[in-house]
Amino acid sequence: MSSVTTNFDKHSKDEDSLVTSASVVVLPSNFLKFIENWRQRNNILTPSALQPIQQQNVQLQQQNEQLQQQNNNQQMLDDVIISVQENTVTKNEIILNKEEFSKMKQKET
Repeated sequence: MSSVTTNFDKHSKDEDSLVTSASVVVLPSNFLKFIENWRQRNNILTPSALQPIQQQNVQLQQQNEQLQQQNNNQQMLDDVIISVQENTVTKNEIILNKEEFSKMKQKET
């Protein structure tokens, strides 16, 4: 690896400790591969690697919303069925009560 250093500020001998410098570093050709391997070892995802995960997340959220709606619809249907059953039982009881009342009336006469 090679390095080039340049001083931007001119300074006197008293200012030696205040020197500002910038370095230009020439990277080896396999540095990007090294970085990618490091990311993989450390489970760090790049934005392009995150995109399919984010798309899958959106799809899962949509599926979840659909399932929640289906669940709500099923619950409403169950409530209606229970209500109809309760009303049917109540009507049958009323009918039975009327029949019993009629029978009682007939017995009395």
